[in-house]
Amino acid sequence: MNVRLLPRPDAFLQSAISNIDCTEWVAWEHGICAVYFNTVTNQDGVLCVWEETGEGFLCSVSDLQNIVSVEGTIFMLSADGFIEWDGQHEIQQSATPMTDWHHVHLAAWGGAGFSNFRFHYWFKETGDVVTLPMGVEKLWALGLQGEILWSYWGQFFLKSDRTVALESIPDSMECWVALQDDWWVAVFEETMIVWHPRYSAEQVGLDDVLDVHVCSNRREILILDVNGGITRWTTQRNMDVLLESSDADRFIGDRALLCDEEIILITP
Repeated sequence: MNVRLLPRPDAFLQSAISNIDCTEWVAWEHGICAVYFNTVTNQDGVLCVWEETGEGFLCSVSDLQNIVSVEGTIFMLSADGFIEWDGQHEIQQSATPMTDWHHVHLAAWGGAGFSNFRFHYWFKETGDVVTLPMGVEKLWALGLQGEILWSYWGQFFLKSDRTVALESIPDSMECWVALQDDWWVAVFEETMIVWHPRYSAEQVGLDDVLDVHVCSNRREILILDVNGGITRWTTQRNMDVLLESSDADRFIGDRALLCDEEIILITP
């Protein structure tokens, strides 16, 4: 594992765009974060390009398994262990049992996954491993403060200080994501469901959706339609139009979109 300053980060970005099937884009509040999976050597590269300076820093890790960004810090699980990276020179590495787990979900506080026929979660600060109940059929998402969202035969449960059964929520969504202020969101095809412990689950109909992006601040969701228009939903339960139309194909960052292999930026 190593980090270096790239003299031409734009060349790496262009290569990532050209090899889109091997690239993953991570929501990162300071700019663009691109992950390139090297299927030949298993030495994967994570590039952070800072919007303010244009500088690009490349972190090389062995066999990257999962990556997530929370409040500007990038968290990774690889053969090197649990990694925290600020997108520049500061990087920390911790040993973790999660390297041997399957279906791992990451969070700033640690992570959870499957091993020996049970789901477990690991706390970075203490190194403790806790086994979840046998009834956990599917692990959906991890909260920002240590919460775990799981289900059993279509019934959802949320574990924090205690485990509570939730109201009826469709389990047909592809995945759930934790937002700030105790919100959770799921998007699948043309349906978005937002849920909060104090409110009933709310379904937001989306027409002609091309892409959906959960912003790195975890308070905003950007929705790109087939006409290139961008609508924003916030945890204040507001929706507004940021852009009427464009030629964009998909989001690759909070303020960056891809258009015919070119990167276009939108104002905050």
